[in-house]
Amino acid sequence: MRLTIFAATGGIGRQILRQAVDTGHDVTAVVRNPQKLPGELSRQVRVVTADLASPDPATLKSAVEGADAVLSGLGPRSNSEAGIAARGTPDPPAAASRPTNTGSPPDARQPRRRLT
Repeated sequence: MRLTIFAATGGIGRQILRQAVDTGHDVTAVVRNPQKLPGELSRQVRVVTADLASPDPATLKSAVEGADAVLSGLGPRSNSEAGIAARGTPDPPAAASRPTNTGSPPDARQPRRRLT
């Protein structure tokens, strides 16, 4: 499965990233600072650099393009970052504009319907 993981270097994001790689998924890691990715993981994933406090729609679109699922480990690390999840998460779903399933039975070759 092709996964995009936002905030992949944070406490939760790092755990999601490790599990996704260990189970063989094709992963795109969206990070603010790529140097925070452990060396072995940075060689196993596609890395997209983005600051979700002021997200660039084109960067987010490239990060989620072709993904079967988008996961987020985004959350505040301090009081000064309160609201980061609200500012950083509305755009990824909007950027994930791709064909959706037409309502026929699930088929691994067809994209799944995006939840809204």
